[in-house]
Amino acid sequence: MPGSPLARALFVLALGVVRPAAAEPPAPAAPIPAPPAAPIPAPPAEAIVAPAAPAPAAAPEVSRRRRLIAPIAAGALSVAVLGVGAGLLIDATANYPALDRQCQYGCLASDVATLDQHQRAGQALLVIGAAGLVLDAVQIALSLRRPRAPAPPIVVAPTLGGLAASGSF
Repeated sequence: MPGSPLARALFVLALGVVRPAAAEPPAPAAPIPAPPAAPIPAPPAEAIVAPAAPAPAAAPEVSRRRRLIAPIAAGALSVAVLGVGAGLLIDATANYPALDRQCQYGCLASDVATLDQHQRAGQALLVIGAAGLVLDAVQIALSLRRPRAPAPPIVVAPTLGGLAASGSF
């Protein structure tokens, strides 16, 4: 029954909606008076000093092994893609002579289409796998480089006469 208490409770649970019973709105609370504003004295000009810049957090050193995990995994995937591409090409090349003997007096296009698809897919996978291996070699070479020490940050601080800057360029 749509009007039953159980149906209403399930509707409330499903929608997350609870409507309170009709009641009078609460009376507005009396405003709280604000304390009188006291003037804040300005510090003397000599007392203005810029806080020292916090030292940058040093990045945790990552071991060489850890830096090589992703490139090696990507290289393994590239080798697998090369293997699948080579398998498709070998299959297509091995089956062409048999199809040629079968089709001495004519063949349908559908007979040749499967071997053409295997050959094209194999060639595409060989290109993708080779490109992946080249990119992996570059990534491994970049991972083996020694990381450079981070340059200290440039610090700019206000002074009485303007700005003061320090750092290495």
